[in-house]
Amino acid sequence: MAMVLGNTIHLYKVSREEFLNEKSWVCHEVRHVLQFKQHGYFTFLIKYLIDWMKHGYTNNRFEIEANESENDISLLKDIQFV
Repeated sequence: MAMVLGNTIHLYKVSREEFLNEKSWVCHEVRHVLQFKQHGYFTFLIKYLIDWMKHGYTNNRFEIEANESENDISLLKDIQFV
């Protein structure tokens, strides 16, 4: 229902309102935004792709980290949604 590229969360088959009402979804995707910031845009894409090819989507370390962040509402304190 969402995919992050850089600092933009792209929604798929879910409205902006629905997405923002699900804090766990928002926290998950914000973690991905932070991963892009931490690793750099292209470096993160390469690392994510390699990890996905080795371990699959579910066991990808970046997805595991995002899943573990789903209840971390502190991620939302400095986020501005446009």
